[in-house]
Amino acid sequence: MVSAIMSDGSLIAELAGINILMLFLNLYQIIIIMFVLLHENIILGIAECIVGFLYFISINLINKRMRASYTEFSKETANLNQTIVEDMNAVYEIKNLNEKRYFINKFNEQMWGKYFPAAKKVINIDVLSYSVNQFINLIFPMLILVVGAVFTYYGHLSIGVVILFFTYTQKLVEPLNNLSDFYRGTQVAVGAADRVYEYLFEEREERKNEKQKEQVEVSLVIHIDQFAWRDRESILKNIHEKYVAADRVFIQGESGAGKSTLLKLICGFYDMPFGNIQINNCNVREMSEEQIFDWVKIQFQEPIILEGSIRENIELGQNFSEEEIMEALKIASLDTFVKEMGLDYQISESGKNLSGGQKQRLALARIVLRKPQILILDEATSGLDEENEKTVITNLKKYVEEQGCILIVTSHRESLKSICNKILVL
Repeated sequence: MVSAIMSDGSLIAELAGINILMLFLNLYQIIIIMFVLLHENIILGIAECIVGFLYFISINLINKRMRASYTEFSKETANLNQTIVEDMNAVYEIKNLNEKRYFINKFNEQMWGKYFPAAKKVINIDVLSYSVNQFINLIFPMLILVVGAVFTYYGHLSIGVVILFFTYTQKLVEPLNNLSDFYRGTQVAVGAADRVYEYLFEEREERKNEKQKEQVEVSLVIHIDQFAWRDRESILKNIHEKYVAADRVFIQGESGAGKSTLLKLICGFYDMPFGNIQINNCNVREMSEEQIFDWVKIQFQEPIILEGSIRENIELGQNFSEEEIMEALKIASLDTFVKEMGLDYQISESGKNLSGGQKQRLALARIVLRKPQILILDEATSGLDEENEKTVITNLKKYVEEQGCILIVTSHRESLKSICNKILVL
């Protein structure tokens, strides 16, 4: 995402700003030159028009391939940047595990197997376009000079007119080149925009029979025949469950059994070819991201805490009353701390002045404040001490019963299991 926006944003801005002005200036220059040439000699003027038109068409046919090529290049640039960032973040693990060779091979595959071929396509188009430009720069004026000399020999033109045509032909080539560059730049920018649009404005077709949140009692249906990562053994298989309002579901399984994967499938983070998940009879695959997260909220083990006040971390730009905020903090067993410190208590970067349990409870308050109909907690109480965990668990049970929502939890602790009425073993 960073690569798409930071690298490609300037290209899009250039198209929106400079290129449009360049288009009008060069069209104006071409029109003036062609008017002068046609006025001096209609035959040579028409010949100039034909050659110029053929050149413009040929160069644009070459540049037309640039959009798809640059989209692919942008994608592989982003993937390469991501690989580099991941390797930098994992530098200690790489050294510790003594697996440098694996990461070097992975980088080489991304660099030379994917990024380089994509870059090569873009470069090939550039070189071909440049070659055609140079050919027309050399041949076009000389061709006009030779034809003009023939006309002069037979007395149809004066030497002065031939020199005028030769000079103006050279002047004509420049704006034609600029227009071809404009078209090429447009294709590059549009290719970049395709990538940016993909991240920022991903659209899906609106589906019929969309149900509003307040009109339907929540239900969750899970049908998974099998789910596996590419070329690997199935992680999840033969899961067929239905949950309704006030159900509290404990997902149980060994590490690596697919608990977190199942939660992310419910949220629509991954495509699932062999099965489907339905929220209120709507297939998650057919729902927009906004629709899914109108209903679903998930808290992971390591929540994101922002630098700023407690209020800012909870509201995230929305407006809630202090009563609503304090009620959410009470459910998360953080109300005593906030009463002591105040809602305007400043949290440092990444929540460094909070304990791990306080960060988890703050993130929980942020979620329950928004009253999700499906609340998912993935090891979300692992940082809590026994007393706070007991309070939070009791409050969560009451919250689920009052709100009529579905609670889905994973935990290595058995305490959360005590409030659940259903257990799913993976």
